[in-house]
Amino acid sequence: MTFIIRQITRRPSGDDIIRDRELPGDEVTVGRATHNEIFLSDLRVGLDHLTIFLSGTRLSVEAEKGHPFTIDGREQSKLTLSQGNTKAIMVGPFQLSFEAAERGVWRISVERVEPEAALEEDQVDEIFTLRGTLLGKRLPSWAGYLGAIFLFLAVPVAWFYGIIPNAADEVVDLDRSWLSGPLSSDHANLAGECQACHQAAFDHVNDYACIECHDELGDHAEPVLLTQAVPDPSGVDGLITQASMFFGKERGQCADCHREHNDDEGLILEASVLCADCHTGLHDRIETDLEDASSFRTSHPNFQAVLIDTPGATLGDEPTFRRVPLGSADVMDNTGLKFPHDLHLETSGGVARQAQTLSAEYGFGDALVCEDCHSLDKDGLLFEQIEMEANCQMCHALDLPDEQYTRELPHGKPTEVIALIRDYYRNRTISDLVMPDGSLRRRPGDDRRVRRQPRPETARVDAMAIAEEQVAQIFAEKGACGTCHVVKQPPAGTVDFDIQPVRLIDKFMIHAEFDHDAHDIGDLTCDSCHEAKFSSLSTDVLLPQIETQAGLPGGGDVEGCRECHGDEKSRAPLTASACLDCHGYHDGTHAPIMRPRVVVDASGSGGELSFNPSRWGRIPEGATIR
Repeated sequence: MTFIIRQITRRPSGDDIIRDRELPGDEVTVGRATHNEIFLSDLRVGLDHLTIFLSGTRLSVEAEKGHPFTIDGREQSKLTLSQGNTKAIMVGPFQLSFEAAERGVWRISVERVEPEAALEEDQVDEIFTLRGTLLGKRLPSWAGYLGAIFLFLAVPVAWFYGIIPNAADEVVDLDRSWLSGPLSSDHANLAGECQACHQAAFDHVNDYACIECHDELGDHAEPVLLTQAVPDPSGVDGLITQASMFFGKERGQCADCHREHNDDEGLILEASVLCADCHTGLHDRIETDLEDASSFRTSHPNFQAVLIDTPGATLGDEPTFRRVPLGSADVMDNTGLKFPHDLHLETSGGVARQAQTLSAEYGFGDALVCEDCHSLDKDGLLFEQIEMEANCQMCHALDLPDEQYTRELPHGKPTEVIALIRDYYRNRTISDLVMPDGSLRRRPGDDRRVRRQPRPETARVDAMAIAEEQVAQIFAEKGACGTCHVVKQPPAGTVDFDIQPVRLIDKFMIHAEFDHDAHDIGDLTCDSCHEAKFSSLSTDVLLPQIETQAGLPGGGDVEGCRECHGDEKSRAPLTASACLDCHGYHDGTHAPIMRPRVVVDASGSGGELSFNPSRWGRIPEGATIR
């Protein structure tokens, strides 16, 4: 038995395209599923619509349940044809014609005689969704809407006002149904205290509720300027903002950025785009000296450092500061200290030999290195304070030579130094009026052979002259004090020297954080960013800039931060860097420029200034930080 399947396709011109193919066997299936021998692509055709089979010389057509075919407009489910009969049936838009070509061979002609079905969207929904078997959308929607209002508004409000009483031993918290999500772990202690934040019913959380707990957070800027600096939202965000303001929620609220009831997500927003929204085109909205910073890689100004302009005439004076862009001509740090880094880092010479001499006691190597003086604090961000007693005195001793023992002069107290030197030589005249030859300098014309005999007046005058001479030598430019400090010359005829105070800045970048500990990786060394080996002046500012720059004379280029750091989405070899990696938002004025080093005796007794060696300054009661 054989079937000949003839596929007839009509062209727009009226010509027919006829393709014949033979199917051996005595059964053919018809339907929309692709496994059928006769595939009819139309939604009105069932997946398995009907089966055609041969029994002897007779041809039978049987439709699947629910999928009839039509003959002359009437639905049929069965058809039988004898040899010599012809018939045409309709299956959806397709016409199937049957005729016996020869004994045992039937030809089935397939032709689309109706245009392709163009069902409306609602007809498609009815066929392929549950719409045809369930209620319409409107009634369930209204039922759900009214039910939600009843359960989640009417019932909680009625319970709150006592209209629905609770049993004596029953605790019901119906307003928890209004929670949009769980609290963050930071606010987990407020889980049962909704009123701590929501201070008024049906009102947004205002800033006053936030600052009751977070009262020590600094403002990023003045609130008025913050509001003006935010660009006006557009599109859907603009509509939402306008709607919020209509219901009393002002812009610039804490809750704009810190959104609760989203678990731990959304409480602290870290995306750099939020910073760039305001710091792009800032001059168009407010009057400011800030430059735009929308991208660290492509749109970020050079760094600005806070430097000491004048350290003050005395320790009691306030130093003055200025903030200067690195790379400008007037970058100079007037610390009041003389310190040549290059001399101390030489690998040969007197400093290196002294380091070798002290290596067993202090752990120095063949020469001094940065770590011998500069050590990171416990946080790995800043460095510990440089102090004379801890960092310098092992090499720069303040000893007053004596035949019997060594006396140490106090550091940072020039008045006491002068008094101690005078007292030392006055005491020597009392204890030994005549010193052995050579212990005291002789005046021109004195006998070189000084014998031990009482000469009170001469000895006293000689001792005081030597004391004044020693004071002048100590405060001279190359003396014990003048080598490192700026000495204020005394009035004529006196030796009342004074020292200009030393002010060392602990944090040059007051609006940024730099993690030194995190940069202790790979082949990075101190020299990679700081050219101390070539710095002969303490006024040099040895900070890297954002771009690679030429270094000091004798050195090479100093790499800038952009050599390694990119934007938030940068990939290797660059390190992805977000705004919050360096900057904080609620830092206020940020870390202090200088940690407290000195205190003033405020008791009214006129006591002298003294150094405070504490790490962050443990200020005595009544003292004022300078």
